[in-house]
Amino acid sequence: MGFLAGLKEAPPALSDDFALQTLAPGVVLLNYRSADVQPDGSLSRHTLRASVWVEEEGRWQIRYHQGTPAAEPW
Repeated sequence: MGFLAGLKEAPPALSDDFALQTLAPGVVLLNYRSADVQPDGSLSRHTLRASVWVEEEGRWQIRYHQGTPAAEPW
């Protein structure tokens, strides 16, 4: 089985509480919360997320991402 064939389709997600902080010129930290939206509309797998983005040659690229389980905020 190929790599992509083994991946599951991700459920729809809800993201909120975005905060962006400049760490250095061309480097930012993005923090936000996310949760998976279930077929009945309920939310599960609440997560705090953090990503470090770097601008190179006019394009933003992710260099690091972390997701930490969180309590239900909504």
